[in-house]
Amino acid sequence: MDANGPNRDDDTSRKPEKDDKKPRPSGRPADAEDENGAAGLGLSFGVGAPQPADPAGAGPDVNVPSGEAASIGLDPDHGVSSNIPIADAQFQIPVGDQVVPVKAVLGLTLKGWAAIGGILIAGAVGISVANAEDDTGPGPSPDPTSETTGFGGDTTDVWGGEETAEYVESDPVAEAAIGDCFDVSGDIADVEVGIESTYCGAGAFEVIDIVEGTNDLSACDAEEDNDQSVTSTVTARVLCLAYIPIDGDTAYRAQLGECVYGPNDYSSAWTISDCDTGAFEVIERYEGESDADACANDSYGDRARTYAATDSYFDVTLCLRIIYPDDLGYAEQYTCMVLYEDDSFEYADSCETANVRVVGRTSDYEASGFCEGYGWSTWQNPDFPEHGYTVCWEWY
Repeated sequence: MDANGPNRDDDTSRKPEKDDKKPRPSGRPADAEDENGAAGLGLSFGVGAPQPADPAGAGPDVNVPSGEAASIGLDPDHGVSSNIPIADAQFQIPVGDQVVPVKAVLGLTLKGWAAIGGILIAGAVGISVANAEDDTGPGPSPDPTSETTGFGGDTTDVWGGEETAEYVESDPVAEAAIGDCFDVSGDIADVEVGIESTYCGAGAFEVIDIVEGTNDLSACDAEEDNDQSVTSTVTARVLCLAYIPIDGDTAYRAQLGECVYGPNDYSSAWTISDCDTGAFEVIERYEGESDADACANDSYGDRARTYAATDSYFDVTLCLRIIYPDDLGYAEQYTCMVLYEDDSFEYADSCETANVRVVGRTSDYEASGFCEGYGWSTWQNPDFPEHGYTVCWEWY
């Protein structure tokens, strides 16, 4: 047996004609063909991301029964494939050498501002700031360059000079470039936040766009991946920031109908991928929570992937479903189906139009003995064996 599944037995004696069975259709209906005109999906699996299906390749190993057998049900020791929610651990990222304790204005996406109830105004580099809950506005702004150094209030040079030593904090908003990353201190309800340059890893915010000539935080609303925006009252520019859940991960941003794939563990990066056999389709997306129980997990091939951030505002839960070779992968016991000559299965419109019926299934791969003489079909993605199956069926 190679890495792509069992070799198909070409002995036609395993597929005898039965007088009482309906003829197998020679092909799928026209509306069931894929966009390439292929009648069914092939399988191609190895270690790593799923490969595009080969229409000419072998499908699931299908075995036609040579006779009737006693009725069986679901395997009590297996049943529905187990779901293993992934909870991605988050770690504090050490701050880099550049430490800039400058306060900046915090901006959020539209839903963030709706939660706060208005735009928060903050100051930076020596600017007075009014609290968002205070009815008073900011007072007169002191000269941002008026901070001095010395041993007392008299800054006159003791040797007769009038020069004073001045220190101005650097403005990270003014110095930032696209691709830079920052650690943002404070939560979404804070009036003032601090931003410090940091490594572009888990938990950091990456600058994905810069809007010049404005302090309007809504300037980033058009940026699709913008999670929050910051500005300062010293520089007229806005930084559009994207949250990094795991270094290299893009699945965090996947929307309904998109597909994702990655290693079968708890902390590795997943990426948005093609919707090939073996990949996972996003069927639900929940923002602001990291809870696998939010997913129904009521169908074969379901699993959850969760992202937990320091600030729960950035938590995400993805409800996923694996893409099986055909409808048989999702079929429950007693489901009526149509078996085509290419050994692919499809849900029947009704049992009157079906030619086979599912009589049992197990999550074990190549479990022909479980079917006790019935026809059977088996499939497995080696990267996710918990979503494999052997389905037993009978002529109908």
